[in-house]
Amino acid sequence: MALTFEGTWADFRNRLKPGTPVKMWSVNGYRGGSFKVDCFDPAAITVIPEGRKPRSISREDFLRVYRQWPAYRAGKIGRTELGEITRSQNTSYILSLFHWLEA
Repeated sequence: MALTFEGTWADFRNRLKPGTPVKMWSVNGYRGGSFKVDCFDPAAITVIPEGRKPRSISREDFLRVYRQWPAYRAGKIGRTELGEITRSQNTSYILSLFHWLEA
């Protein structure tokens, strides 16, 4: 993943295509389930979880999680705590997309 958030967001812009499949991931590995990318725009990424309606995730949500990504990857904070710190209800999707970008 890029060293800056701007670089990471640019990587998403360049690599994510509509229909891109992404497995649900946590620091402990594959969690089961997946989603597809619906679209990318400068303010958000829209995903389609299996069997659910599209969900738009704001750039700001990604930024808040990005700031905590190193601590999460190191096991210093868990996903529940990450959601509380970032005030995001989209951490599972964001973490999975960050992992997809690193793979």
